[in-house]
Amino acid sequence: MLLRSILFLSFLLFFSACQYDSTQEEVQFTTFSPSQKSALFAYSSDDSLFITRHFSDSLGMLLTKANWKNRYIAVRNIEFSDTRYLLRVEDDSPSHWYIQKLYKSGDIGFVTDSGEWNERYSTLVVMKKGEKRFIFRQSKSDNRWFVNEITSEGKMLAHSDSDTWNHFYDAITPLHVRDGSCFFAQTKEEDKHTVVMSDGYHWTLQCVNSNGELVKYDSGNWEHFYATLVAYEDNAKSYLFRQRSKLFADDPWYIHHITTDAKLGNHTDSGSWNEYYEQSISYNNDNKTYLLSHNKDKKYLIHHLSGGHILSRTSSGTFKHYYDSLDIFKLDPNSLALSHWMGEMSSLLLNRKLAQIALPGSHDAGLNEADRHNCYYGAASCNTVTQSANIKFQLEKGSRFFDIRPALSSQDSGKSWSTAHTGEKYSYILGCQGESRSSIINGLNDFFSKEENSNELVILKISHCTPPPGGTVGKCNEDQLNALAENLSDSINDTVTCKDCKLREMTLAQILQKGNVILLFDEKVTRNRKKGIFRWGTGSNRDLYFYDHYSNSEDFETMRDDQVKKLLDEKNHSTNKQFLLSWTLTFDAASATACLLNSSSILKQAMKANPYLYREIHRLHTSDKLSKKLFPNIIYVDAFEGEATRTAIYLNKIYTTLKE
Repeated sequence: MLLRSILFLSFLLFFSACQYDSTQEEVQFTTFSPSQKSALFAYSSDDSLFITRHFSDSLGMLLTKANWKNRYIAVRNIEFSDTRYLLRVEDDSPSHWYIQKLYKSGDIGFVTDSGEWNERYSTLVVMKKGEKRFIFRQSKSDNRWFVNEITSEGKMLAHSDSDTWNHFYDAITPLHVRDGSCFFAQTKEEDKHTVVMSDGYHWTLQCVNSNGELVKYDSGNWEHFYATLVAYEDNAKSYLFRQRSKLFADDPWYIHHITTDAKLGNHTDSGSWNEYYEQSISYNNDNKTYLLSHNKDKKYLIHHLSGGHILSRTSSGTFKHYYDSLDIFKLDPNSLALSHWMGEMSSLLLNRKLAQIALPGSHDAGLNEADRHNCYYGAASCNTVTQSANIKFQLEKGSRFFDIRPALSSQDSGKSWSTAHTGEKYSYILGCQGESRSSIINGLNDFFSKEENSNELVILKISHCTPPPGGTVGKCNEDQLNALAENLSDSINDTVTCKDCKLREMTLAQILQKGNVILLFDEKVTRNRKKGIFRWGTGSNRDLYFYDHYSNSEDFETMRDDQVKKLLDEKNHSTNKQFLLSWTLTFDAASATACLLNSSSILKQAMKANPYLYREIHRLHTSDKLSKKLFPNIIYVDAFEGEATRTAIYLNKIYTTLKE
């Protein structure tokens, strides 16, 4: 028991001394183009597919495309001034819900909150009041509704208002009026004042106050039910578009003005289309307002709106799927498809040497929660996990420099190892193992099997090889390391192994002609450039070296100032020495211990640093501190989610404008 306690304490002390990386949760990507664009988020419950793509008066470039494991009845965008989230609700009762980060680039981030509701809520709408955001949800089983506030950190608070109504509102849309957010909703159940006579279909206009309480401003009945409702703003006025499906005629639509005192005004335009469109959303792009409509035949229409009128159709076509959730979010116009960002920038990068290029990188790239295993005494998720997902995920988010730390047993000949985050104390190896060799190789081969990734360059830096956690202290022997290097070179397809490259002298184009992956070792590995096995260091028999010194601080300002000071110090840059910016925070001893008892973690630490990475680089550039010599070549983070990629994109765009 005493030995276990000593080992546990030693583990904590070790992790207070070694470098920790953290999860990028918050993004403030300050664009260097003044205009903001729109992007479409679309979700299909048929196969739980979601996409994001550029959007204007027509459809633009696809940004992301992926599948969620479960089926969701509703997905809604929650947008604050500088951050945005997706709320997704499972199609089940009880129903799980998740709040997940949505970046301006169109990338999906981490889940920030989750929970379970007892009922299925198919009616769900987002409202805002000043800087606050609220959701309204109603259950069809008992017509009960709730209002919950969503914080700017992506957390859902306890409900601020609730009640039970006479009606369930099947159609609903948010609308902005009275310096706050309201919604307009209609039921498809007829109001009857006698058994045979109908008053029509009830509608209501409700607004939320700053306390999260609903206030009714208007209500009434229409003769028909309008399943498609969408509100929009144009020239500081609010309007409501409605369309109904009629079996034996064209499908009529109307536009109404919403008055400044939150009343439904007269209709300003009307017409009919040949088809009914179940989904419609409005958005603004370049100071113009548009209406996107989409139906179950997978067709879509885009119309230009002006005031209370439809002016013209700007685009039409067919999606590959029917999307039963559509939303619009603000997009940074400089965002590229992160999975092949180097290819997108090939005209700028191909003729440059590596010393003239910035690459985003992943520290302790193999330690993610899904792959974490074989932990030894005190090693836990909070103090070992440094990445949010595996290396293939990081590749697709744009990472191009990977810190790979293998753990090999004494019997391992370099073919069955896993990565690890380890330390040594009292003759024991402490820590956890992570992603396996086979997973890394399969991820690389899958990534480079796509033609769009043919101009991407990846550097695997292999170092810190130890026995697995729980073993006695020792280092991998020279035979093991050489076997690991040879096996890794052979296992990565021949077309993606950079063979016989002179890394300091060649341009990116010349390197890519030979292959896409550089294997870089700083252990006792025999250098074999013909097999693509390179050595870390500055000597004549070394191939590549980066100044790499983390700040060893938990305080963001201390880390920032230290890394900037190192970046701007000329002695840390030379012909044979490039620069690695280590944008990571490190637990002190007390925090490393406390994380086992509270909610802190390495990943959460990153949220203190990563949101400000781009901003700091932008500040250094605009204050004329950066130069072609004082230039960060690796942007090194934990919980790689693409922020470092966008920072590297920015650096590579401005490189030619920098002073010598």
